[in-house]
Amino acid sequence: MKKRTSFNQFCRNPIVIGIIAFIMITMILAFVVFSAQMEALLKASQKHESDPQARPPDQPEETVISPPSNEAVIISEDGNQPTKIRSSGTYLNKLLAVSTGYGMTFSLGIDQQDASDAIYLNPHFEYAYAGNPEEEYGYLIRTERVPLEYSETSDAPAWSEKHRGLTDFAIVGRTYDKVVSASVQSRDQFGVRWIDSPAYGGLEHGGDTVRILIIRISDGTLMGAVKAEISYDYGTRSYSISNLFNSDVSYTGELTGGQRGELVEETIRILVQGNAQMTLGISKEELEAQSASVVVDHPQRTYYSKLYDMDGNIVSSGRYSNCEIYAVNINCDGYGFFTVYFAPEPQANGLTVQTLNEGEPLKQVPIGYDAIAPFTVDSFNRFLLPEDMKHFGTD
Repeated sequence: MKKRTSFNQFCRNPIVIGIIAFIMITMILAFVVFSAQMEALLKASQKHESDPQARPPDQPEETVISPPSNEAVIISEDGNQPTKIRSSGTYLNKLLAVSTGYGMTFSLGIDQQDASDAIYLNPHFEYAYAGNPEEEYGYLIRTERVPLEYSETSDAPAWSEKHRGLTDFAIVGRTYDKVVSASVQSRDQFGVRWIDSPAYGGLEHGGDTVRILIIRISDGTLMGAVKAEISYDYGTRSYSISNLFNSDVSYTGELTGGQRGELVEETIRILVQGNAQMTLGISKEELEAQSASVVVDHPQRTYYSKLYDMDGNIVSSGRYSNCEIYAVNINCDGYGFFTVYFAPEPQANGLTVQTLNEGEPLKQVPIGYDAIAPFTVDSFNRFLLPEDMKHFGTD
């Protein structure tokens, strides 16, 4: 009986009660912390199972990198240089051709299925009624997404000994005496090629659009304009040139015949009238005589990075980057061809919409022009002031 009384007194001791409470609270806190850690680990495990993109810190994302190239790569006009990081897709090369007018045929690509490391453009133009069967043609090539690669530098003109016997050239500068061979000749001399890269969106964007102006180098005459579509097949993980067609709006249907005619008429008026900065001295009769060879193109952007605005001031083409641009190109003997650019009036004024009211007719207004399409630096000297030469990058 005495022992039981002692035990009861021991349990009522405040010090004992405090120790027991401390032990119980410590155990409860430890259990709570342990449960929280287990829950966090479980959630992390579930995230990795449900998110295929999630990777542990010690497993960085893989990047496919091709061996370094020994070719000299030309930096494109906008300053971009093609990256050496490649996509994991393959390339299916084939040959396509299209008529660009009476007796004129343009082809793109190569009929070589075993070439799978790039899309080789290999542009070639034939004119059945050319006075010289070895006439030289240059191609001003622009892409919408991925810069092109060239297999040689632009240190030699088309008529140099280095290019003797060739007729197809890529124009890499604003003047036509800065060209390189555009034809595939060998593994090292591949002309012009297209290779996708994660640096430019890669498989997220799929393909690309290639726009080409065909120019007779000897006198700067515009022979036609074409557009090629490069597509990506997600099933075969391969790229190929899926379509090639004449890009004049008469063929594409991007403008009606009446709309096209209005732009051509306005272009002739602008070129004849000139402005305070420059009067080209071309007559209306001379321009109208070239009506059969007029090309109205929808290039999305201007052909060069600099142009004249309608006041005759040199401006950056970036000013009109939000515009749906149409380019009217008119040949003129001895001057190459002239280009006047148009855009919907709201966009020309800085807005993003093409019309202010739904159903309102689309009004196109001139936003700028290329004074001439020069075929040598000397031809620029006849029209531009020395300070203009620097702006256009021809000095």
